[in-house]
Amino acid sequence: MHSTKKNGLDPDFAVAKAGESNQKFYQNKAGALAFTTNSVFGSSGVKAEWEKNNPGEKFFDHVKIMHPWGDANGVKYRNVNSAWWSESMINADVDDKKLDRILRIYDYLLSPEGKELFDYGIEGKDYTKDSAGKVTITRQKEGDQFVDLKKLYPSMDIISQLAAWRNAAILEDNEANRAAFGSDSVEFVQNELKWMKDNTEPIPTAFEIATMSTPAKDKLSTINFDDDFTRVILGNEDPVKMWQDVLKVYNSKGLQKAIDEVTAEMAKFNK
Repeated sequence: MHSTKKNGLDPDFAVAKAGESNQKFYQNKAGALAFTTNSVFGSSGVKAEWEKNNPGEKFFDHVKIMHPWGDANGVKYRNVNSAWWSESMINADVDDKKLDRILRIYDYLLSPEGKELFDYGIEGKDYTKDSAGKVTITRQKEGDQFVDLKKLYPSMDIISQLAAWRNAAILEDNEANRAAFGSDSVEFVQNELKWMKDNTEPIPTAFEIATMSTPAKDKLSTINFDDDFTRVILGNEDPVKMWQDVLKVYNSKGLQKAIDEVTAEMAKFNK
């Protein structure tokens, strides 16, 4: 990253306001942009915005994914994350009538009908369904993409996540996503998911460390890693020396002590 500063990295990346870097990419003033694959979806996604700035041109004809390169042994890795969970807490003082109403709402949110609402919107207004169950989306479009339901109904952003996380739903290859985002965009995402599965390995990760609590590790939350990474990238000194200096500061805040504590805890599980 430090070497790219002189070979293409936007020197203003650290101070750019939200959306400014995206606009440079859409206007062909930046050659590369880091984004999640499903960012191509939607009337305000990178695909739609790029095509607005490049009339008559097709996003997928010009924009390609730069895949991860291999390590010293040629192994390519993909990102991994710890599993998400969901909790709902209901006030113990609610009466039986209100509790019953809350649980009925949750039942609906987790039902096929609730999923249909989040996938298509309001039947008769945003979509129609024939006797065979075939859905036709009727809500308005912005360009060649249907308007995002969360733009039409802002509360849906919260309600759709209330009873269960639905983050992965947008990655599914199904009729709802193809109708809403276009088959070319859905296939683009599916092809990238398949490429990652076929050509990369998950980063070996001890997920239990993320939730592990030790005295020194708990205090490391005061360290702002992003600011230090940015400072090293933008700095004019030797980046290796700069990072070694950063580590000295971290160690003064207990980094090595935290490493020792975590290592000792992991040893209890033969890891």
